[in-house]
Amino acid sequence: MMKNYKNTLAIAALSLFAGSAFAQGNLDVSALAAPANLDPGANVEVSVWITNRSTKPIDVTTVTGLFLSTNSVISTGDTPLGRFTTPKLAANETVKRIVRINVPLDIGVGTCYIGAFADVDRTYAESNENDNTAAKATNCRGMADLRVKSLTTASKFARGDYFIASTVLENRGGVDAPAFNVGVFLSQDANYSNGDARLSTKTISSLAKGASVSTTLSFTIPALMPIQNYYLLIVTDWDRRVFEFDETNNTLAKLIEVFANGESRAFGTACAGSGGMPLHSVKPRDGATYPRIGYGIQFDVRNARVFAPALCTIGFSSQNWGAIPLPLALRDIGGGLCQLHVSMDITIPFATGATGFGGTYFKVPLDERLIGLTVYSQALIVDDGANNLGINASNAMRTTFGHEK
Repeated sequence: MMKNYKNTLAIAALSLFAGSAFAQGNLDVSALAAPANLDPGANVEVSVWITNRSTKPIDVTTVTGLFLSTNSVISTGDTPLGRFTTPKLAANETVKRIVRINVPLDIGVGTCYIGAFADVDRTYAESNENDNTAAKATNCRGMADLRVKSLTTASKFARGDYFIASTVLENRGGVDAPAFNVGVFLSQDANYSNGDARLSTKTISSLAKGASVSTTLSFTIPALMPIQNYYLLIVTDWDRRVFEFDETNNTLAKLIEVFANGESRAFGTACAGSGGMPLHSVKPRDGATYPRIGYGIQFDVRNARVFAPALCTIGFSSQNWGAIPLPLALRDIGGGLCQLHVSMDITIPFATGATGFGGTYFKVPLDERLIGLTVYSQALIVDDGANNLGINASNAMRTTFGHEK
């Protein structure tokens, strides 16, 4: 008798539990509408109908999640698109929600699915937890999206010099990018246009979806480029070989300065005198690091005869002095092995000191017409012991004036 009583209680308890379970509401995604095509980055409208398929009301609000999936089985592991609140629902009541979503940039190509997941956080115990999702097939029209992620290079560039820029390129799209070109340009502004000066270009064989690649680009600043500030542009797919969903993000710019880098180089040979072999040099002064307009330069000579009168001769040619070809050997007039290497267009007298060192200072005018001008200089020292002519000649120097803004 006791045993039957216990069985009766167990059956009653089971019935009570079952009754409470079946007394719950049942959320169901009864319908879903979405665009026929999805483009990367697009903002589109999705309509979702949520129904309580129960004779019992749902007296709490729940959250419905929207997802993008590669198949019709929607789960929280799919790409989330958004969420919205579903209100309390009476028995057998249906509610419609219109939601705008942003299509991910990295979608692929082909059939894909927009799905809705009612009570996605599982906060409401339903009579049936297996009918909370629905999916709508659509067409994903994914594309590549090439972008310059970073740029590392100098800030100041000398005309005629060779440089390297390091850059990282990435494909933010959901489709592999075929071969494309990346170029280096100089521009007046930060935006690429067909009129910008292309300095170099390089072909990247391909770039997988979601991937990035580091590369270097070498280039030379044109020797006659006007001295001013420019934007150095790295432009990926500059000739538009790849079909992208965003063609406005292919450029990364850096503000740079282009200047003319002056320099001095020795040429020609000296002839020995009583102080040895005289060495002529040109050095920038007034804080300049190279010969430039608006700054001084020093024409020096060392290893010359001590306390001797000397002449710094400056010319605009090392090929001829009027009708006289250069270099001019002075042996026929008693100059021994000495040679005149430069045209004598400007002469500045000076004298050597107790160590055989001497020189003269010259202030280069601040005249932009002198940028890139090359002059040639040589020291001639009075030295009776050098040869019958009594003149000792140094090597020569080739000096080009630069400038920067």
